Amino acid sequence: SMFLLQAANIGASVYLPVYLQSVVGLSVSESGTAMLGLLLGTVAGAAFSGRMIPRFVHYKRIAMIGLGLAIVCIGLLSAIAGHASLLEVEILTTLIGLGSGTTFPVSTVSVQNAVDRAHLGVATGVLTFLRTLGGALGVAMLGAVALGFGLPLAAEGSQTHIQLTSAMPFVMIFLTAGITLVLALITLAVMPEKELRGHDEHAAPVLAE
Repeated sequence: SMFLLQAANIGASVYLPVYLQSVVGLSVSESGTAMLGLLLGTVAGAAFSGRMIPRFVHYKRIAMIGLGLAIVCIGLLSAIAGHASLLEVEILTTLIGLGSGTTFPVSTVSVQNAVDRAHLGVATGVLTFLRTLGGALGVAMLGAVALGFGLPLAAEGSQTHIQLTSAMPFVMIFLTAGITLVLALITLAVMPEKELRGHDEHAAPVLAE
């Protein structure tokens, strides 16, 4: 699930500033500032999820609810991408970050809780690798979608402002990221959930539904 989540999150965050500049009409510095909603939302969601995990028996549901929120919001962003105001984009991206951020602590705790203590380092390293790989592939995947729908990425970094006759490239970028989040939610739903073992050295039993 972290692989797919990072593919959607990192990919969308790379093309969100391009959207803010070419469709919403912000400058480069303004589009960077507008990214704070997504970033701060992610941090807030991760902090909230991390504090709530010990209080829930079925802690996986925290991330599932968060991912559900992120999916709804990125779907709305895709639907209004052609005429969204800056306020609407900020609200939706903040909620996307808040929802997806809940998944990070849950995934980390789930992986570390499922392996022997002697293998904690290996499991955490693999999880970090999958996050990095997912982010890289997500940027490439959404880049292919953008180019396929006519987004002139070659103009990035030039003095010429990108002029688009349609917001369809960004509609498809956000829609593809939303579909990726749906796949992440499915993989999270089928992931085995084990009772948090705390300081118990014995293997954690699988929780009954």
